[in-house]
This record gives sequence, C-alpha cells and structure tokens, in this order.
Amino acid sequence: MGENKPLILSKLHSAFMAMSEKPDVADMLASLLSSVRELTGADGATAYLLDSKNRLYFFVIQNSSLNLFSEKTPEILDRLKNIPLFAASGQINEGSVAAVAAAKNKSINISDIYSSEEFNSLGAKNFDEKMHYKTKSMLVVPMSNQQQEVVGVLQLINHIDSRSGQADAFTSSDVCIVEILAKQAAIHVENHGVQRQNNTLMDHMTRISKIGVALSSEHNIERLLEYILDHAKELTGADGGTLYLYEDGKLNFEVMRTDSLNIHVSNAEGNLANLQPIEMYAKNGQSNDHIVAANAAVYERTINIPNVYSNKEFNFTKVKSFDRKNGYCTRSMLTVPLINQQAELVGVLQLINATDLATNEIEDFSALSQELSETLASLAAVAITNNRLTNELQVLIESFIEVISKAIDEKSAYTGGHCRRVPELSLLLAHAVSDHDSGELANFKLTAETMYEMKIAAMLHDCGKITTPVHIVDKATKLEKIFDRIELIALRYEILRRDEVIQYLKGQSGLSDEIIHAAIQHQWAELAKEVAFLRSSNAGGEFMAPDRQERVRSIAKTRGWTDAEGKVYPILNKDEVYNLNIAKGTLNKEDRDIINYHIIATINMLEALPFPKHLRNVAEIAGGHHERMDGKGYPKGLTRDQMSVQARVMGIADIFEALTACDRPYRKAMPLSQAMSIMEKMKEEGHIDPELFEIFKQHRIHIHYGRKYLHEDQMDIE
Repeated sequence: MGENKPLILSKLHSAFMAMSEKPDVADMLASLLSSVRELTGADGATAYLLDSKNRLYFFVIQNSSLNLFSEKTPEILDRLKNIPLFAASGQINEGSVAAVAAAKNKSINISDIYSSEEFNSLGAKNFDEKMHYKTKSMLVVPMSNQQQEVVGVLQLINHIDSRSGQADAFTSSDVCIVEILAKQAAIHVENHGVQRQNNTLMDHMTRISKIGVALSSEHNIERLLEYILDHAKELTGADGGTLYLYEDGKLNFEVMRTDSLNIHVSNAEGNLANLQPIEMYAKNGQSNDHIVAANAAVYERTINIPNVYSNKEFNFTKVKSFDRKNGYCTRSMLTVPLINQQAELVGVLQLINATDLATNEIEDFSALSQELSETLASLAAVAITNNRLTNELQVLIESFIEVISKAIDEKSAYTGGHCRRVPELSLLLAHAVSDHDSGELANFKLTAETMYEMKIAAMLHDCGKITTPVHIVDKATKLEKIFDRIELIALRYEILRRDEVIQYLKGQSGLSDEIIHAAIQHQWAELAKEVAFLRSSNAGGEFMAPDRQERVRSIAKTRGWTDAEGKVYPILNKDEVYNLNIAKGTLNKEDRDIINYHIIATINMLEALPFPKHLRNVAEIAGGHHERMDGKGYPKGLTRDQMSVQARVMGIADIFEALTACDRPYRKAMPLSQAMSIMEKMKEEGHIDPELFEIFKQHRIHIHYGRKYLHEDQMDIE
C-alpha cells in the first residue's frame, strides 16, 4: 500500500462505516462499489449475488465512462441475464470470469482480457458490443463469508491511470483492498439475508394470522374456498392451483386458478361441472395411489414434486394432456391434505409451478412454502368445517321451524299458510326499508346477518299457536266449539215443531196430516224464521246491530223446549246467547284471550331457546307483532319507541296478511283496496308504524305481494 497507507486505511474505514449504515443490500453494495472504484481507480464495477440455483445475477452496476448507475436506472438490470456457475455438463462455466472466480472461490486479476489465454473474453466482448465500450483490465473477487461460502462476486473493470488517463492493470494492492472489502461485504450480505429471512418469516406469520382471522369471519362457502386458494398461491408464489372438497370417497373440484392462462373458475359458478371428481378408491376397494391428489388424501400426507415430467411415482397423463391443449408446462407441484380439528379429511389443496418473483422462473416449492401451505391448509380445514357446521345448524333451525309449521298446519291449514306467507311479506318490507334513503329511517340498514334474523323471527312469529285449541284457531262461527252448536239449536226447534203437532193432536182427533199441518203452518213459519235468523247471526261479520242482539235475547226468554222427562229449558242457554251476540267476528272475549295467549306462548318458547348470538333478537322481533304504536297492544303494551324497527315491520306484515288472506274459514277474501283502507285507518289510530306504512305503499309491497298470493278478484287496485 506504500506511503499512502494511512490515507488508504482511512478510506477503508470510511467504506466500512458507509456499508454498515445502509439498511438495504442494494444501497450497501452501491456504497461498496463507489468506495472500491475510488480506492482502486476502477472505471466500472459490478456486484453479483449468488442465488439458490448457483447463478450469479446482476445486483448493482456502476460505470463512470458510460454514466451507468443501476441504482438510478434499475431497469438496466432487467435486460441482463443470470450467469450460471456451471454448464449443463457440470463443468465450470468458463465463458464468464465471474463464474470461474465464484466457482473456485478465488480472486482473478487480468491485465488484458482480450489477450488472455487463460480466460474466455466472450462476456466482455458481448458487453462491449452492446455498450460501445472497451474492456481491458479486469479484477474479479468472490464475496465469501466466514464459512468460506461464496455469496456473490465483485467485478472491477479498467483500472484508470491517474496520470495518463489510460486503462491499465489492477495492482496487487488493489487486489488486497478489494478482498478486504469483499469479505466485509459478504458478512453484510449474509446479515441482510438473515434479517430478510427473519422479516419474511415475521411477514408470513402476520399474514397467516390475518388469513386465519379472515377465514373464521367468512360465512359464504364459495368466497371462503376462493380465499383459501388465492392466499395459498400468494404465500407460495404458485402460478396455479386447485382446491378439492372431500365427499363420499371422492375429491370434488371446487376452485381452479392458473394466472398465466387467465383461468379463474369455480364449481359455484357452474363452470367446473364437466370435470369428474377424483375417485380416492378403485372399484376393487384399493386406493388410487397413482393419482397424486387421491394419494395425499388417503394417506393424509403432503406431496412435494419438483418436476412432474420426471416423476415416476404418479400418473400425470391428464396433467400432460392439459399442458398440450393449453400450451402450458406443469413442473413443480405441491399437494396438501386439509385435515380439520376432528382429524377428518376435508379436502385437498394442490398448488402448481412455484414462481420466482424476481426472475419469473418456475422453481421448486421450498420447505418454507410447504410449511406455510400446511399451516394454511390446517386453518382452512377448520374454517370449512366451522362453515359447514354453521350451515348445518342453520338448516337444522329452519327444519325445526318447518316441523312446527307443519304441526300448526295439521291443526289449522290457514294458520300454517299464514306462518309461511308472513316471512315473505316481512322480508319484502325489510328490504324496502333498508333500500329507502330518505325520511326518519334513511340510516336504517339490515345486513345479511340481521336480515336472516328477521327471517327466522318471522317464521316463528306464531309458533305459540301450536298451544291454541283448534276449535278456537279455526272458529268459523260464533257457536262453534268442538262442533257448531247451531245444529243443537236447530234440533231444539225441530222438537218445537213436533211439539206443536203433538199439542194440536191432543186437542183434536181423527184429523188427517194435511189438516194438522195446515193448522200449525203459521207456528212452523215463525220457528223457521227464528232458525234462519239465528243461523245468520251465528255466521259473524264486521258488525252486529243492537236490535239483532236484542232479538236473540228475546228469543231466549220467550222460547222453551221440553226434554223427555218433561223439564223445560230456554231455547237458547246463556252461553249461546252470549256467543250469538258477539258484535264483531266470531270470537268472544274469552276466545280472544286464548288466541292472544299464543303471542305469550311464542315469547316464552323463543326466550327459552338458546339462540346463537346472531339470532339473539328473534324473541323480541317475533313477540312484538301484536303491539301497537300507542302502547295499547299486547302482551306488553309497548310503545313505538320501545320496539325495534324489525318488530314494527312484523306488525304490518302480520296485519296485512291477515286482512288479505284467501283461506280464512270465517269470512270472504277481502279486496286489496279495502285492506289498504283499513290499514290507513289503523295508521291514523296509532296501531301501526306510520313511517313504515308509507314505505310499504311507496315501494308497492301490497302490489308485489298481491300478484303472487291474492285472487285476481281481490286485485282491485294497481
């Protein structure tokens, strides 16, 4: 190092400090090349790093004469091909001095590359032709770590004489300086690599954690399956992949991706229907071990294949056929079984062609990729199982509700029909309210989850009617209990008719039937009129006039009948008078109390059920449909502000269905205009929610529902 030794040592120290201050490998190597060129007088310098396939790739390039600095124009590196250390024959790649230096782990100092007999100048010539440059001297030093493992190469070009400005040979001092810096650089590269691996590992752990959270929160099975495959590909750099689900000894194609072919298909979309499931077992019961996905599933093991075309263990006939048809080349393959928390096979994840993001080259699936895939597969299996359990629970709940509805239907067909129609009507209005963007409820929005809660509440809103006696649920006339007691009254009148005959015959004898009938015809006519009147009173209606009620009472007082023992009874007993004088409909107060009890029974039944969190409001929604906005409803006498919007929606749906139903045994189907008029009055009287009823009308819920469920003659408005 001669008399400039102190200065050189100072510059070396500065170079060491500059390298240690750079957190990024590219910045560190750029700083290194700048220091090396200053210390050695080199015109150009290149830093190569060695990849896992024993190839040197250009990492940083600097050249003063060409004004070439890759840290300023990084796209330069994209045009330069990697340099393999070894030829296909296994011999050292003599066509590159850098490859020779790395392979032999020794420094090479060439004074004139073009006249060298020992080394091939082909690489230098290619560079010179492309860049219009003249390479003369070259110093190539491997970067080897403390274990003497080569991690890269420093290559210097054209030592420039400070006095003449001409390129000459690098000195032994230059070699010494570069070797010192190369050794230090190797340590930094290795440290950066360790740090990068740690960061990558932490990044993967973070991503796996986030993926796990996302998997557990996704309720849609189709999106869940796509999410699993997409993130498996992303974690491993795979170009393609397939996700299979296990069912009855078969692996069904669910999602398939191949990015380079722009293939993104799924079974949910119906575009995988042409693919037959993979049979895990042959007809003789033997496992199909030659099929890689079946093998992984049967033996519950991960299979990592570096090269499909050189593999002799499995049959890849279909894979190769796919490649030929699509101009593709399947090389590396990773197949991972999905095993859930009960140690049950859920499916298989298969990834194809791990791709180096830096070079876009196909590579093997690494041990890290396999470990990440297995972790993701485990999370995915649990998520799929939980999703299935949730769906099965949902099916169970809805099936249980159907059982209740069928039980009610067995007791009362029209009540069962009501229980089926109210949910649809409720959801029509609920969707309309969620879509409405003005007024008091503009900000009210139901999610898919709360909409489902609304559906379940609507399906169960009258489940308490299973406790209501059938003769009250279906009470078609005022006197009906187990049977219609009007027939008993008619029978009594028949007794009266015969009594008239008997009485007359007692006073007369020897008369013909014609004479007797003629004599008592007037009395019979009166009796017939009274029976007809009582039958019409028994039918019920919207209103019974006071004079008709008084006539019922008068008949009970003035008419009597005599039993076989001679005891006289009123033609109408007190209960019959009470029921025949029901002013509206067919139900008396006691009947209505029994009917109304169904809502209390509904609430008691629903509050006793351990609904999951997303259905926790079912009892409140279902139990509020007989409340009124003014607090005069039942069973709790709640006001509008004390009720959820969903419960108020239910109230409107319940009333509208009841008014327009075509299958009530006690009255004729009501025209739509009349039903809407009644509901308008109910709104004004504080019975139903005015805001919701306006939305009901604006969104024409009554028309949409009517077209599906009402008779044509009921649709008197459009």
